[in-house]
Amino acid sequence: MFDGDYKDWTQFKDLFEALVLREPTLTNVQKLYYLKTSLSGSALALIKNIAVTDANFTTAWKIISDHYQDIQIMTFSLIFRMLKLKPVSGENASALESLIAQTREIVMSLENIGQFTADSILVVMTLLRVDPQIRKHWEESIGKRDNFPAYHELETFLKNKVHALSVAQAKSGITLSSDVPLSKGGKSKNVESKLTTHVSTASLTCYLCSQAHSVASCSKFKSLNAAGRLDFVKSQRLCFNCLSKGHIPSTCKRRSSCTNCKKRHNSLLHEALAQPQLDARNNLIDKTAPECSSVMTPKLNPNAPTFSTAHSGCLNSQLNRAALIATAWVRVRTTAGNEQCLRAIIDSGSECSLLSERGSQLLRVPRSECSASISGIGATVSGVVKHAARIQVLPPDYTGDPIFVEVLRGYATLKFSKNGFCFFLHYFEA
Repeated sequence: MFDGDYKDWTQFKDLFEALVLREPTLTNVQKLYYLKTSLSGSALALIKNIAVTDANFTTAWKIISDHYQDIQIMTFSLIFRMLKLKPVSGENASALESLIAQTREIVMSLENIGQFTADSILVVMTLLRVDPQIRKHWEESIGKRDNFPAYHELETFLKNKVHALSVAQAKSGITLSSDVPLSKGGKSKNVESKLTTHVSTASLTCYLCSQAHSVASCSKFKSLNAAGRLDFVKSQRLCFNCLSKGHIPSTCKRRSSCTNCKKRHNSLLHEALAQPQLDARNNLIDKTAPECSSVMTPKLNPNAPTFSTAHSGCLNSQLNRAALIATAWVRVRTTAGNEQCLRAIIDSGSECSLLSERGSQLLRVPRSECSASISGIGATVSGVVKHAARIQVLPPDYTGDPIFVEVLRGYATLKFSKNGFCFFLHYFEA
């Protein structure tokens, strides 16, 4: 009687083949009947619902053979059984005799399937000492096969696992972001939330008060005046944007910037960083205003020194100033007839028309791949274009026909008096 124990499969298989399968006087329906009456437990459950007919014997025997003729499971179960043998305590003859008999039975079973080897024993002993989840991944990686895997295959698998786990742990160790992925319903995933909280708490230490929080969250740091905060950040060599060490604002991975001016510095430093620029601008106006106070309109002096310009203007100052650029609402049409009303920036010195990615998505305009650099003043490359598209710009109210103008490549050279620019200093704060 075979109850589904893998260690008994080889013996049952040999007996059944000798007594039933190779018996020429038995019909298939008789063989199926003998097969069912020879099984019990999980083995019988596999073919319990198969009707006892002449045509079903071959199918039933194949199901049983394929299920239990698994070298990997048989080898693992036999060696595991050997390792689980009860130790003999004391000088007990009957216990020793039982141990020898059980060991001999297991060894013979392993020899019958050709797996009484050092490799097989090492593989099983190693697998019994790893996490069940790793054993599961191992079985998935090798799949079902006719031979038992060699130890070097398991060693290679475990080395790859070590590498994967090391990389995963290294990545989780540098995750200091407070952003936790959200699952459906707006609730954060428990595992990721716990991991992020643990890493952040263990890693963040205030450089000012040594407490478990960031400098930006420190009440003592916030209580300092603007100049004091800036001096502390400089003394500790902190990033002006995220107030952490190890990098500069241009390489900072913190997405947000100053809420006041949108520049790459922390809002807590805005007042201290903006004051020097404001003082320099006021000093420049104070120095030049008396000289230009009587000049309400630009006047040209024939005897004054002159300079030439080619459609450009320049003031020798290192101050950061905003520029007002003309814009207009235009209707943009594609070759397919799609239209959108977009805001256009008018640059009289530009030699090409540029369309933003968002605009191209709205228009669903067909694009072709290209590679071109966008250069500005001084041939400084400010961007790279990866696609080109054909569009038509129309008036927003459809009154009038489009005007196609050739690219302006030449500019008239005019001469102006330097003193005439003093007039514009009154509008710096506009």
